[in-house]
Amino acid sequence: MKIRDQLILFFSLTIIASIGITAFFAITYTESGVISAEIAKMKTKNEEIINDVETLHSRASEDLVFALKNPKFVEYFELPETKAGNTYDENGVLQFTENQRKLKQELEQWIYHFQNKFDVDETCLIDTSGQEHVRLVLTKIEIDEYLSPDEESAAFFEPSFRKQKDEVYVQYPYVSPDTERWVFAYTSPVELGNGQKPAFYHFEMPITVFQNLLHVDSGRMYVLDPAGFIVADSAGMIQNDVVSFEPENQFPSFQTVFASSGSEILEKMKSTDMGDGVYLVNG
Repeated sequence: MKIRDQLILFFSLTIIASIGITAFFAITYTESGVISAEIAKMKTKNEEIINDVETLHSRASEDLVFALKNPKFVEYFELPETKAGNTYDENGVLQFTENQRKLKQELEQWIYHFQNKFDVDETCLIDTSGQEHVRLVLTKIEIDEYLSPDEESAAFFEPSFRKQKDEVYVQYPYVSPDTERWVFAYTSPVELGNGQKPAFYHFEMPITVFQNLLHVDSGRMYVLDPAGFIVADSAGMIQNDVVSFEPENQFPSFQTVFASSGSEILEKMKSTDMGDGVYLVNG
């Protein structure tokens, strides 16, 4: 006996700091007898994907904190010339003393090796004025002339300094001005022996890392951001090229999958860690 088409989904919810990630499967079936078995399969696969996402986040956070254990970060900002404040030439380019340059180059090599551990787009070291002292874009060390002096306008700037030593802030996805790709960012402050936080260490990962985690043999899996926009789709239907700096104009909404009544399912996803539901189509 055929029944009305049903879109069956199983979802899990994990929170990655300030980024809420909802992963769910949606599979269409017309025979009622397969529902329980398929929900069980979806649950297993969903748990695998969520575990992969959480592992990625944990590794990124832990390795960021580990990277800051390098004493060269503190040594650089403990230098008298660094403490004295930034100096610039007539073209507005940040100047470095011999001691600063030596430590800066050592940090650049340290950060270079860190970048190679992850799918990292950009990494930088930013002081309290918003001045970059080090930046690597896709493992390329940036020259002094291109170090930005005005990172204080970045959304992650103030929250980064509110974090304590070994704490990590995660920034909601945005378009990176360096790589012109949608990314999310991890930051953690540099803390001196007296408790002062003169800078923070920051790196960006492309949002496509979620797409790379979605490998399914059947059905379809999506990853949503907290606002209900689909940022990854196992069918590969998400636009990777930047078409807008606003997520509502870049990513398809949840309702494109579940039509008008899909908001009820979305609210259910936000209110619980795990569950399943049925959405009727053409009936």
